[in-house]
Amino acid sequence: MIIGALLTILGSMIRFQCIFIVLVFLFIVFIKYAFTIKEFNTHFFIKNLLYCVILFISVLCVMGVDKIIWNNSPSYKQYRELNELRASITDIKTYDYSSYASFFESKGLDEIDFHMIESWNLLDQNIYTPEILTNYSTVKKEVHKKYILSVKHLINAFRDRKYQSYTVVWGLILMMFILLFIDPHKFICMIPDFIIAGFLLVYFFIRGRVVYRVEYCIFLCLAVGLITSLNVTTLNNTYKLSLNILGAFILLLKVPLYIPDTNYKTMSDEIYSQYISDTMFRSYDFNIKKYRCDISHRRPHADLIDHIESDNEHYYLMDFSSTIQLIYYNYKPWKRLPVGYYNNYYFYLGGVTYGYPSNNTCWAENNINFKSPLKSLVNDKIILVDSRQYTTKFEYLKKYYYKDISAELITTINGFKLWNFYE
Repeated sequence: MIIGALLTILGSMIRFQCIFIVLVFLFIVFIKYAFTIKEFNTHFFIKNLLYCVILFISVLCVMGVDKIIWNNSPSYKQYRELNELRASITDIKTYDYSSYASFFESKGLDEIDFHMIESWNLLDQNIYTPEILTNYSTVKKEVHKKYILSVKHLINAFRDRKYQSYTVVWGLILMMFILLFIDPHKFICMIPDFIIAGFLLVYFFIRGRVVYRVEYCIFLCLAVGLITSLNVTTLNNTYKLSLNILGAFILLLKVPLYIPDTNYKTMSDEIYSQYISDTMFRSYDFNIKKYRCDISHRRPHADLIDHIESDNEHYYLMDFSSTIQLIYYNYKPWKRLPVGYYNNYYFYLGGVTYGYPSNNTCWAENNINFKSPLKSLVNDKIILVDSRQYTTKFEYLKKYYYKDISAELITTINGFKLWNFYE
């Protein structure tokens, strides 16, 4: 029990909001356990309920301490506020511009600004002020609710996730049939868990926050509930043997998924880079090809990284939506980068690090104004790496800062376009 409590508290420090999903299922497990054991009495129930309350309060305290630590420094507090404001926009599903046109026009903005904000380029604090971003966040949530509260749209949203291809879902279905066959009464007791899981999925669809890590968290909790519902010690030897054979068979079926794909040995640099992009780019979605994708024996964008590291004349700004899902595969997690690496070579233009104190310091050392970093793109010393949003950036700079701006495509390396903006 103590170990379980410690694991719960530690879990609240990693993606801390996910812990609230887990706590719901933990509470259901506790209720079912409390009312099914022979030793149940009022004293037992109150004692364990108090244990759950203390655990919940401990999680809140950990979160409170975390907030105090962040707010203790003005620069970190400002970053956190800016990041939460950014998340309130980028973490909600986006529809076409016509859904928000009236808002942008009322603020003197247009479709260029819409694409800038939605592509994580909401960096210009002089134009995209906290007030405008806060108002847009509110409008965006209202638009999303209007769409998602339609039953037809909700059904389509579920269908688009293609749950029939999730290995974890098939595992759950198998576990459900096993429980139904062995102990129908326990299966009926699992109905609240199924209802809660369905409710949570609908809730996150409505919130526009359905990504694979959230789905997997819900499915894993449901799996734990199914496992704990079946008391293996009470089964006869035939059932135990059958379950062992079935488990071994399923493990054998899963083995091919973990045999690394060796195609990387024969692919050209261009094909290999595209293969990694197609497989790994959408990190927020399930893709069964990720199981076999081998990225540890060959750097997928070695030419680009080597080019940047060998260029002593320029500093590189990486478009967030083009590069963030791919570039980190070129580094080994157990090998520390040299101190000042990002100050010397490149940094992401926007994203979750925007406004972070060390991000601001890095840009300042390279004469980039962190309150309006995009304006610094018109600089002979700055090169933009951008394969997705370069046209939007060009139109934005032309609209607000440089009427006679021009863009030159310097080269394309590993599928990434390198740009120089100038007047």
